[in-house]
Amino acid sequence: YILEHPEILPEAIAELQRVTQDDRHRVDGLTALARCFLRKGHPDLATQQLESAMGGLADADGRAKEILYNLGLIAERQGQDDLARGHFARVYAVDITYRDVATKMEAATEKRETTD
Repeated sequence: YILEHPEILPEAIAELQRVTQDDRHRVDGLTALARCFLRKGHPDLATQQLESAMGGLADADGRAKEILYNLGLIAERQGQDDLARGHFARVYAVDITYRDVATKMEAATEKRETTD
């Protein structure tokens, strides 16, 4: 809902920043905050939030896979192919069936082979 209504993003961001102070809601709050920052055109801030959310999560954790995948998407959009591949590889290593991570890994490998 929030992302469909950009006019309320500043208020949503402020509330999510408060929510992240509560350890019970920290990871979910940080991932939602990252989505808001992406919507506002701040991929660097979104990356910071997602990296912070990863703290203490094992790669096999469902939330960690989502976070790593999203970090990969951000890096991919910014043309940081090696970084994107690294994030996707962490997901691929624990769950080859997660979303389209297998396809992303194949594409990254092909791209790497054509540039070497």
